[in-house]
Amino acid sequence: MINKPPPAQLLIGKGDALQRFTKEYLQQQVCLLNGCTRCSHCHAIEQKQHASLLWLTPEKHYTLEMLEPIKRVVAFTLENDQHYFIVLENAHLLSPACANSLLKVLEEPPRGYHFILLTESLDAILPTIQSRCFIKTISTASHETFVHDIAYALTAQKAHTAFEFLQILEKSTPDEVTSLTLIEQILAYWLEQYKISVVENNNEQQKKASLIIDILKKGLLQPPMPGSSKIFWKNVFLHCV
Repeated sequence: MINKPPPAQLLIGKGDALQRFTKEYLQQQVCLLNGCTRCSHCHAIEQKQHASLLWLTPEKHYTLEMLEPIKRVVAFTLENDQHYFIVLENAHLLSPACANSLLKVLEEPPRGYHFILLTESLDAILPTIQSRCFIKTISTASHETFVHDIAYALTAQKAHTAFEFLQILEKSTPDEVTSLTLIEQILAYWLEQYKISVVENNNEQQKKASLIIDILKKGLLQPPMPGSSKIFWKNVFLHCV
């Protein structure tokens, strides 16, 4: 487990991008290889079927009956090194009665249990729920919106290895004009990430975004010369990781 997750998180974002972020986050938590996407753990998370995961998705709205599995799950005591994740998709569909039934367990979940609430609108979540959660906004400028693999690799939540990035370059090395477009796209993404990290007081993410922004700004001032795009992107990647 890369970092100990908070007891309760409220993630705000749009549709598929929010789900993808959540799955990647969970894969990083349960995968022995930090979210490789290929192992049985990662595949189980992708299908929302992992043994350490309860993922609830309401058809129209939550009912108290739908929340009963949570009570059954948290009744089991976990070992010190065990972790279990409970995801409530479309948390804005929690009625006041359903939300109130979760307040105590959200505030003080049993050891090893972690709640992740997903929503598109913070305003639709009751203040009593918000006050018990670590709130994070998932950027709408998701790396999933990027078509080129280089942009995807330099904005993805799961870090690529140097070997993986070299494979990407071998398959598709952009020319000088395309490289400039990619730099601008990636820079826009990290500028937004920096703003979000400031609002959330996330110093680690703020430092990371600031470093990458500086590197990309230098890239705009000194773009790749004809025939040097591969070397240029190798250097960008190595300075960013």
